[in-house]
Amino acid sequence: MLNHSSLALLLSKQRGAATLLVAVLLLASVLVLSLASYKGVFFQAKRAQNEIEARIAHWIGEGGLECAYTKMYQDRDQSVLVSGTIYFDSDCVVPMNLSSMNIDSLGGQKYRIEPEFEQSGILISPVSKVVDFSRNRSTGAIKATADLYIRGTGTFNPPDPGNELASGWECVGLRYKNNFEMIGAIDNKQFYAATNYPSASFNPNGKQCLSSHVTTSSANLKRDFQYDDKLDPFQEAFDLSSSLWTEVRDNPIYDFDIIQTSSLIVGNASVNPASKCGEAVKNKIESGSTRIWVEGSCELYNDPVVTQPQWLSEIAAATQDTDGVLLLVHNGIFSIHGSGEFKGSLFHINNSFSPTASDWNGLYGESVKNQLSSYFPSVPTSADVAYVQNGSFVFTGGQSLDLDGQIAYFNNGLDFKYNSDVLDSIFGVLPPRWLKGSWNDF
Repeated sequence: MLNHSSLALLLSKQRGAATLLVAVLLLASVLVLSLASYKGVFFQAKRAQNEIEARIAHWIGEGGLECAYTKMYQDRDQSVLVSGTIYFDSDCVVPMNLSSMNIDSLGGQKYRIEPEFEQSGILISPVSKVVDFSRNRSTGAIKATADLYIRGTGTFNPPDPGNELASGWECVGLRYKNNFEMIGAIDNKQFYAATNYPSASFNPNGKQCLSSHVTTSSANLKRDFQYDDKLDPFQEAFDLSSSLWTEVRDNPIYDFDIIQTSSLIVGNASVNPASKCGEAVKNKIESGSTRIWVEGSCELYNDPVVTQPQWLSEIAAATQDTDGVLLLVHNGIFSIHGSGEFKGSLFHINNSFSPTASDWNGLYGESVKNQLSSYFPSVPTSADVAYVQNGSFVFTGGQSLDLDGQIAYFNNGLDFKYNSDVLDSIFGVLPPRWLKGSWNDF
């Protein structure tokens, strides 16, 4: 039988065991909570590490794409974008420790560019983007923001074929933004003569222009004569606002040979400098220039006095030995007199110049300009005439007359032969662009 002291000792031991048990349970609970917390922290750390690696991979890929674009922008040659080539290796792949820069042709002058590199022992390609080398230009053999007045037959042989549909082509001869008036017939010759196809590779597939795109009378214009109130030829051609024209003229990529017509005459104020422009243009082309920027007024002509130089004929002949010549006239009047075929394109833009009657003094175009209102009574004055073309002269690579609020007058008809090969040769220096939507477009 337990005495009082033995019972007290037994109860004390039981309380100690209970306390120990409680302590053990508390410690176990803390351990469980600590393990749970550690697991969460470990998960968050691992997740953060994965996020960091993913962002590193993303920015390495983005850097590779930007390097690739810079090289393509500088070289502007899509012929080198062939899968398996080492085109990007020395400039992008090696310096950035990439494994490769994959190139996948998607057709239509579009290419998917995909940098590939090793991360944690695995080859990955976190980003890719599509680059587009196609020309972002609207259809039309002639594009004009000027008020257009044409006297005589307008012939398009051939027109710009435009888009191909199941039943024919959406041909466009002329795209205009402001007033358009014409006296005479319109002859859209379509694609019946293979010698006048719009490009060497063009295949009409047995089709002609849609009937909705073949105008036969200026009194009933169809969709081969298109009104376009958003037309902006300079932006379209050079991918820059016309207010930034110096960036185009002075860009070494375009390599414009510049003629300042104001400096062509020295010491003889009675001679209009524009009359000397033809000789300067001829000399530039014969010396190998294919992009000529004329700053100021210019007139190209064949002098009716046969003893005088026939600058227009000589210019036209000189262009035939080239792939195409871009003649750009800026801030001046422009006048052409005579016949011939210019292998190339004319671009006339006035963005800080307004023509006056005195600008035409001494030029062949003056008398032609002064007849305008007699044929087109709706024209109140000829003071705003900036462009005169007199005779059957052809620009095979198109004409862009960016002359808002000014007048362009074609006398004795309009003869045009559209050739996209010449246009591609002339404007092939336009930069490639990332295809919108093929990656993030911030």
